[in-house]
Amino acid sequence: MDENKISELLTTSEFGRNLLLIDETDSTNAEALRLIKKGPVKNGTTIIAEKQTAGKGRFGRAWLSDGGLCMTVIIKYAGNPPPLATLSAGVAVAEGLSTAVGREFFVKYPNDVYTAKTGGRKIGGILAQSAKGHLIIGIGVNVSQESFPAELLEKAESLKTLGMTISKEAVAGHILNSLERNMELADAGNIGLIRGKWLKLNCTIGERVSIRDVSPPVEGTAAGLDEDGALVVETANGPVRVRAGEITIEG
Repeated sequence: MDENKISELLTTSEFGRNLLLIDETDSTNAEALRLIKKGPVKNGTTIIAEKQTAGKGRFGRAWLSDGGLCMTVIIKYAGNPPPLATLSAGVAVAEGLSTAVGREFFVKYPNDVYTAKTGGRKIGGILAQSAKGHLIIGIGVNVSQESFPAELLEKAESLKTLGMTISKEAVAGHILNSLERNMELADAGNIGLIRGKWLKLNCTIGERVSIRDVSPPVEGTAAGLDEDGALVVETANGPVRVRAGEITIEG
């Protein structure tokens, strides 16, 4: 990774300005947690690794790092992060990718990034964690992978397999710009605007969904997004608000 190629794209005031590039780490989120434990960390400190040996997505799933962008941004908060902060991050990645390559990307609840409104494949994801007055936003984007394991062939996509050639530095720079803009909206309490942006880019509302790793399991139609970021699912027994669990879109 070339720090200068990232820096020359940045329009941010803080995000990406303190940049830590690593050849290999267990995960960039784990690296961020270690930094926070050591002492004060600048707001917007960004960690990017060429390779992760133990990268995780939501629900502890392994995240394949070869050919992908593995990046974590540390955001400082005096109190709790604002409502919809993690949804804002998903919107930011989708918008940043769109700026980078000139085509639309979409978000599946809560913040996975997909290649199409319907029938799309996953191209990126976010793992958000809180730690001692900080929000850690881990971002993974499939950039230059040319193939995927058999179990992911029908589920995953990369910019390369979409026919797009772009550097990881360019992807990182555009996402950092978008992330700072969107997190500033969240910090300013622009919940309606953030919610509207998420709804515009989402590929979940209107779809039949199931959430089987909650008790009791939920099945129904994704009907909307609450002001506090919960997904509203219309079930046979009425509306249910969902904030946890894995959302499966039933093809």
